[in-house]
Amino acid sequence: AKNAIVTSIDQSYGMLARAREKVPQGKFIQADILQYRDVDKFDYVVLFFVLHELSVDDRVAILKSAKIFLKKNGEIVICDFSIPEKGIMKTLFPRLIGLWENKHTLEVLKNGFYTEIVNNDLAIQSHTKLHQQRVQLIKLKLT
Repeated sequence: AKNAIVTSIDQSYGMLARAREKVPQGKFIQADILQYRDVDKFDYVVLFFVLHELSVDDRVAILKSAKIFLKKNGEIVICDFSIPEKGIMKTLFPRLIGLWENKHTLEVLKNGFYTEIVNNDLAIQSHTKLHQQRVQLIKLKLT
């Protein structure tokens, strides 16, 4: 939304600089999301290509932390990699991702985020695949 108030947290100065170009009026914080604490509450917590980088334990911890930042009736949105369900990319995409991503990414591609979601008492509101099924968008609500 044009009037949205955006707060972005990332360890990477470069990623924050790119985000700042898109939303100059946003609030940008360089920090480890696993260590970050704040009193602000948000309508949405968006985890944009974050979870695939982390171990299962850290993914569970981030979702737990994300819940703390939600306003009542807020949503957590996960945007991350996904394996296409058919065609040559079903086989090829995980191999390509494996060339530049870490072992956690391949684990996520194989198993998804369902264990982490269930272990945090979250419910899937919607699950959509985008970009020829190589990206998934999952909206979560508190149960």
